[in-house]
Amino acid sequence: MSDLEQAVAQTESVPAKTRIAANTEKYQKAKSASGSVSLNNGDRVATAMSGLTLDEAYELAAEVSATGIDDLRAKYAHLNIGQQRMNLGNRIRGVLNKLDKAYDAAKDAGKEPESVSGTVYIEQLAAPFREKVEAREAEAAAVKAQKEAERQAKALAAAKAEPTAE
Repeated sequence: MSDLEQAVAQTESVPAKTRIAANTEKYQKAKSASGSVSLNNGDRVATAMSGLTLDEAYELAAEVSATGIDDLRAKYAHLNIGQQRMNLGNRIRGVLNKLDKAYDAAKDAGKEPESVSGTVYIEQLAAPFREKVEAREAEAAAVKAQKEAERQAKALAAAKAEPTAE
């Protein structure tokens, strides 16, 4: 058997690579802080973090977890921005799950819970950040509308300046 035949035989016996892709049907579209489209799982943490800048995500995670921002930044500095956001979100989820367990345990025991549920807690802490996101989105929409108006005015002026063929 020649070298070429051996190479062909080896190539034919190698199985095709399997590609693993995430099922994105369950994901929800959202806008990132930069204004680009992003996907998230739509849970309470993803909703609270939607549109936040990385700095705001650090602030929120520090508030929720009662950890200093500098400590969090040092812990995740070696990661890229997406991984930092993911880890901050997971840290927040962990705290909220603990709050939910304590809340449910107190309710099941017939006692008054010492704290609010995780959902109420994240909604309260995320409210000021949501206001910042909404203000940024409103500002971006106003800039976009201004640019569109300028573009239309320029097109109208160009159309009036062209001589008409009679």
